[in-house]
Parts: sequence; C-alpha cells; structure tokens
Amino acid sequence: MKTEEIIWGTVTLIIAYLAWRTIAPLLSAIFFAAILAYAVLPLHKRLGKRTDNKKSALILTILLIGLSSLVTVELVLIIKNLIVSFYEDIMTFIYWSLTLELPFGIHDVLQKLYFQLTPKLAEYVQSYAFSIPKYLLQLIIFLAMFYAFLVNSDEIKKQIYPNTWRARGFRRKALKEG
Repeated sequence: MKTEEIIWGTVTLIIAYLAWRTIAPLLSAIFFAAILAYAVLPLHKRLGKRTDNKKSALILTILLIGLSSLVTVELVLIIKNLIVSFYEDIMTFIYWSLTLELPFGIHDVLQKLYFQLTPKLAEYVQSYAFSIPKYLLQLIIFLAMFYAFLVNSDEIKKQIYPNTWRARGFRRKALKEG
C-alpha cells in the first residue's frame, strides 16, 4: 500500500512538472490578455450596448488581430534587415582583416576567428528564425484568452467581486447591523 502511494505520488509530481513546463511559457500571454481585456472593458461594454456581448468581443479581437499583425510584420522586417546587415558587416570586416599584412600569429588568429564565428552567426540567425513560431503561438493564446475574458467578463466579475475585501467588509457590516 505504501509503495503504491509513493509510485502514484511520483507519477503525479512528474505530470504536474510536465504540465508546468508546457504551460509556463504561455502564462505571460494569458496574464497580459487579462490586463488588456480589463483595460478595454469600458469600450467593450459600450459596444455591447449596440451589439451583443460576443460580437463586441469579436470586433475588439479583430481590431487587436489587425494591430498585432502589423506589429508582427514590422518586427520580422526589422529583425531580418538587422540580422542581414549585422552578418554582412561582420563578414566584410573579417574578409578585410584577412587581407591585411599583420604580424605573425595574428593572421592565424583571425582565420580561426572566421571559422568559429561563421557557424556561431548562423546559429544566432537560426535562433531568431525559430523564435517566430513561439511568438506566434503566444500571440494565438493571447488573442484567444483576450476574447474569452471579454465574452465572460460578467461571469468573471460575479466570481471575483464576492471574494474582495470590500465585499467582505460590507457583508460583515450587514451581519453586525442585521
């Protein structure tokens, strides 16, 4: 019996650890989606008077998708140009320095630097290229949570308000008086 509990406890801890490792990179996207949803909540309420709650949330999410698409495209273009320029400048400097008549040993050091730097720069460029899918996943989670927070804002408010200190103070005061 004791061994079985230890095994199940270990399995539970492993599953909890793996779940945490999976969800942890997305927590910042969820957190900022909640903050932005709270920030645009007055606008959402005004739009909700003209249309229903889901359409209002959808309109704001579509506007956010347009804005985030523009920012994403701009970032990709800036990063691409920056990396290409950086790589070309480094390679130009190394080619130029290899043509110089330098004292003994320095030419060999520059050649070794060139042969070591080229793979490192390629690795650096690849790390930026591979970070784009992670960014897009976080963006999708952000947009989905933003929409969900707006659609369910009334239910979230009903769940949060009774647990605030202010609401507890009013309840205590009402109980003392009544």
